[in-house]
Amino acid sequence: IPYMLIILLVEHGPYRYLSRSEILYEAYQALSYGCSALSYFTYWTPDYEPVWKFRNGIISSDGKKCSHYYDVQSINREITAVGNIIAGTKSEAVFHIGEEKESVRQFCGYAGITEISGGNMTAGFFKGEMLLLANKNFDNSIEAKLKTDRKLELFDKKTGEWSYCGGSVYIEAGGGELIRITE
Repeated sequence: IPYMLIILLVEHGPYRYLSRSEILYEAYQALSYGCSALSYFTYWTPDYEPVWKFRNGIISSDGKKCSHYYDVQSINREITAVGNIIAGTKSEAVFHIGEEKESVRQFCGYAGITEISGGNMTAGFFKGEMLLLANKNFDNSIEAKLKTDRKLELFDKKTGEWSYCGGSVYIEAGGGELIRITE
């Protein structure tokens, strides 16, 4: 079922300032589950008032670009490239890799991949033999290692090209990487 996630990024009340990697984390976790649209609360920062104390949206209440403007600009460019590839397909399965505090579906093999290791990740498999690995750690990058007899290709979000990755993929803090499973 298509759904949209609204990422909370404006500080107000009990909600703190989010780093770029925390916003990226929310975006990639949503995409790994097949989210079809993302939005941000709020684009325009509401006027400051004593109860909620709104601050640091994408655009300030007086029309100036806040730091989140540049965060969201770079994140949107990156996730749009990935989203354009997976948008025309369907989420088939989602697994979790690494230590978990919650009851989730642990990875036990799928689409010819027998093992994924290297940190805490969400693995979203999509029709058309694609895998989106999302790093659950928004403080540190990880190196995901995949075991398979199949060929793996990594999507370059800047160029839109696919290249052989050999089963080892670097994922930035909070980020994600799209992999195509071939042969």
